[in-house]
Parts: sequence; C-alpha cells; structure tokens
Amino acid sequence: MSEQPKSEAKHTPLPWFVGGDGADIFAGGEAPNYAGARHVADCQPGRPGLLGMESEDAANAQLLVMAPVLLAVCEEAERAIREMHPAPPRDGALHAARMSCVEIIQKAKEIDNG
Repeated sequence: MSEQPKSEAKHTPLPWFVGGDGADIFAGGEAPNYAGARHVADCQPGRPGLLGMESEDAANAQLLVMAPVLLAVCEEAERAIREMHPAPPRDGALHAARMSCVEIIQKAKEIDNG
C-alpha cells in the first residue's frame, strides 16, 4: 500500500451540520434554514425525539459532523510534511506525525470504499 494517500472521498459532500433534535446530521442546503438539506445520520435511532436524547447522542452528532473536516486536515498535513521533507528520517516526531496521518487517511478511505 502506498504511503501517499489519494483523496477521492465518496462520503456525502460537505457542509454537514447538526439539526433536528440535536442528534441528527444533515448535509447541504443553504443557511439560515438549510432548505434542501439531506438527512445523513441519526445518532439516536432507537430513541426518536428530544425526550430520549442523552448528551452522548448530541456529542456523537457533533463529532460525526467534524469527521470530514478532520480527514481533510489530515490529508493537508500529510501532504505538507511530504512536500516540505520529501525524505525525512524514518524516526522522530515529524515522521510519526506523517505516519499517523497516513494511517488515518487509509482507514477513512477503507470505510469510504466499503
């Protein structure tokens, strides 16, 4: 497997946002009312409605909304490290950071390609 990940995400395009009862994730649409947004996920499928929601459900929704952004940051960081240091030493903090980014990106792509 190559150390240089290629980005062709198949996840729902950004922007993602939390809406509905605070544990629903939507994508697209335009602010302020996000007309035309698509429902992407529900972090509390077994307990519809605000009454059954736990704070963990809302936290999960917020984390999921940030996942594509965090993936893009990892891709950007990995690319920057590779371009600034094409042949860095195979040890040290810089190498460890790049390898962590590579691993995260590869795992995300495996999930994305199902």
